[in-house]
This record gives sequence, C-alpha cells and structure tokens, in this order.
Amino acid sequence: MFQSFLAREPSEISMRLLFALILSTTMVAATSPDVSDLAATAKVIYVNEGAAPDGNGSYRFPFRNLPAAVAKAKSTTGDVVIRVAPGRYPIDSTLVIDRSLALIGSTEIIESASGFPTDSTVPGTATRIVGGEGMGSSPIITVGRPDGVVIDGVTIRGFIFKGAADFFGAEINFTRVQGVKVTGNVFGAPGRFGIESIASSGQILGNHMSLLQTGTVIAGGYPASPSKVTFKGNRSVSNGLGGVLLDGASIFIPELGDRVDAVVSGNDLSGNENFGVRLFILARVPGFPGDTQETGHIHALLKGNRIHDNAAGILLDAGFPFRELGEDCDPRIFSGTIDLELEDNNLAGNFDFESWVIFTRWPGNADDPSWQYLHASRFTITDPQRNFGQISFDNPKRDPYVGPCPNDDVHELLGNVLIYNGKVIPSGRNY
Repeated sequence: MFQSFLAREPSEISMRLLFALILSTTMVAATSPDVSDLAATAKVIYVNEGAAPDGNGSYRFPFRNLPAAVAKAKSTTGDVVIRVAPGRYPIDSTLVIDRSLALIGSTEIIESASGFPTDSTVPGTATRIVGGEGMGSSPIITVGRPDGVVIDGVTIRGFIFKGAADFFGAEINFTRVQGVKVTGNVFGAPGRFGIESIASSGQILGNHMSLLQTGTVIAGGYPASPSKVTFKGNRSVSNGLGGVLLDGASIFIPELGDRVDAVVSGNDLSGNENFGVRLFILARVPGFPGDTQETGHIHALLKGNRIHDNAAGILLDAGFPFRELGEDCDPRIFSGTIDLELEDNNLAGNFDFESWVIFTRWPGNADDPSWQYLHASRFTITDPQRNFGQISFDNPKRDPYVGPCPNDDVHELLGNVLIYNGKVIPSGRNY
C-alpha cells in the first residue's frame, strides 16, 4: 500500500493533502474559540453528544455531556472556553457555573425580515439544553457562588433552552456576576423566565424569548456587585406576563441591593399578555433572605423598542409592597425612585393602556388589604417625543385604606410624586 501510494501521480497526492488540510482547518474553525469569547490563549474543553464514552474533553476525545465539561472547567486554571457541538444535552439537575468561562454552543439563529432574532435556526446547528423531569423551579443553569463571592466574566452563547413538562424555573440564573454576556440564544416554553439576573452586570444581546412567564427579569444590585445591564436587540414576545422586567431591589440574597441601571434598546417586546416593559420598586418576600428591605431604585433608558399588542406597553408600579401576608401585618413602609428616559420607541395597539403608572401593586386596588401604597417615592419620566402615550396613573394623596395593621390606622399622607417631562402631575387617579 505504501508503494502504491508513492506510485500515484504527484497531482493526485497534492489534491488529497490539500483536501485533508482544508477539512482539518474547517473542523478546527468550527470548534475553536474566537478571541471574543475570552482570552485568545484560553483552554478549550470540547463537548459532543455523539462522542465515544470516557472522553477527556480534548478535541479528539470530547465529553458527551455538559456536567463533565463544567466539572473539568472548575479544576482548570486560567481562561476556559467550553465548545459544544450541535445536539441535544439533557440536564437532570441544575448545572452550576461558579467561575469565569465561556459556554459556546453551535446554534445559528435565523433573523426575521425586520432584523430581530427568531426561534428558527440554521439546519444542523441546533445545540439544545433540556431541563430534566422533576427540576420544578430550579434553574437549568445557575451562574454564581453560594458563598457570596462575586465572579467576573461569563459568556453563554448559541443554545436553545427548554424545560421538561413540569419545569417552572429560570432557564439561566445569574447571581452576583459581573461581565455577563448572553447572546444568540433561544429561550422557550416551558419555563418561568428565560434569564433571571440578580446583582449582576453585562450584556443580553440578540436572544429570542417566547411562551415563558416573563422573558427576562433584571433585579437590583449593590456596590460590590452592581446591576448595570444592556438589554439590546432581543425579541421577547408572546409571554404569559411580559417581555422584560426591571426590579429595583435584589431578590433571594441577603445583600440589600437597591439599584438597577439599564439600557433597553432595539428590542421587540410585543404580544405579551400583560406588559412589554415593566419597572417596579421591589419584590422582597417575607421569610426569604433580605426580607427587611424597603426601598428600590431604577434608572433606565428605553430607546428604539417595538412595543406592540400587549395589555400595557410600559408599566411602572410598586412591585410587591406587602401590607398583610395571611393574618400577619408587614411592618415595612415601602419607598423608592424610578427615573425613566424614553427615545424613539414605537408603542401601538396595546389594548388595555399604552402605559400605566401606579404607586401600589399593579393593577392597583384601593380596597385590597394585601398591598399598601408607596410612601415618599418619586417617579420621573423624561419623554420629549411622547413615546409613553397617554398616562394612566394611580397616585392618591392619602392612603385610601384603613385596616387592622399599625401602619394602616389612618388615611396618612403618602407623599409620592409623579413628574412627566418636568411637570408634576397632580395626585389622584385618571382611569
């Protein structure tokens, strides 16, 4: 065989070698990290569902599953990229990422004619992560450390996420993570949230989210782990509640994170059953870590978004200002600020109200003993192009409810202020 190979024409040998070189280069290019994932010198761990058992994560012998790759990443020093070939990757329990890395799938999303990401993908590229039966409300992937140490630099790109039939958690949860980058993913039913970000900062770009409860929730941060997020070029549509929610307070952690800074630009936030964009003060639930928190603050720019055919296009409210929880009185007095700037947004066809501003729990009910009104809060809306549409607001001068709790025994002055384009809107309700 060796002699017969040498006996072939030089041109035939050259063509075979050239073909082999091209094939080898193409395979490496398809599975090698690009320099934007992390450092160009990052160590690469490979995953392929079709690989032989007992792989070691190398290019020649990939792992067959994601938990094995993440486990190896934890014991690897320096920058790490996990490259995942097309296929279906079931997750039986939450995949925990507690260090900086890039998790890169192969999914290539097809864009719509208007340039938004869709839930369709280029044939042969789909990389699916599927939550297993019995996960309930546990995230499919959680990024963060349980000891409260902040981690920096996590990218997740190129996946299709889906939960099992009984799944009702976040498909990705970030807690105390800086340098987040989530791009080019598809998040679909069932699931509560596509992305849940708590005291984390970074970019959420070019993802498709639908048939969830809410596409993305971004909750407050604190000085050591702020919440500064750019949410851009996503399509979050046809969800049971809404497209994107900004929560001025952190949730489920003991740190009293009380601020979100967000840029929400160039997204399609349409066809959701309740809201396109929602901003609220806080959601600290009694009995969970941090349940002493009373305040939250949001600064947000909404620019160039398509917000069509929701119940409400833009919604500002108090969140969860508990007055009574069962038979127990909540002693907290809730307060906060929302500073909202609008530019070049397209609101149309939102069938309940184009926009709402409510200083209690949405949808607002003066006779509901479960919720109290905010006190000494200020909502400021800067809207030179009047993107906001007609303002429908609920801002009573005094608390309309008198009840059995110590802070409900009088119709006290609330002291909340609504400012629209520099003008103070008189207290009251106009709907």
